Amino acid sequence: MLALILGISLLTACGGGDGNTAVSKEAGFYALDSFTYDGETYSAEDLKELEMDGYYIELNADGKMELDMGDVIKGTWKNGVISYKENGEDVINNYTLNGDYLTIKTPGADFVFKRNS
Repeated sequence: MLALILGISLLTACGGGDGNTAVSKEAGFYALDSFTYDGETYSAEDLKELEMDGYYIELNADGKMELDMGDVIKGTWKNGVISYKENGEDVINNYTLNGDYLTIKTPGADFVFKRNS
C-alpha cells in the first residue's frame, strides 16, 4: 500500500528544472536510500522491511532514464529534470544531485537515491 502511495506521489509531481550539472557527472545508477512521506523519514533499513530496497533510478549518458518504484518507467533526463509519460500524460519531476545523492522532490514525498556506480 505504501509503495502505491509513493508511486502515485512520484508520478503526479510536475514542475520545471533549471539545473546545469554536466551529464557525465549525473549519469549513473542510484538505489533508493531513504524517503520522507507525510513528515516521516524511512531509512534504508526501513526500506528492506517494506520490501522497497530494490527501487532505483538509472540515468544513462545518452539522456535516457529508467525508474523502478514497483513498476519500471522509461523516460529522459536533462538539467535537473526527469520526464516520462504516464497514462498518456507528460510527467516532469525535478531532481538535485549532492555528491553521490540524487533527490527527487514531489508534493507528497522526497526520495533520496544513492549512487551505486
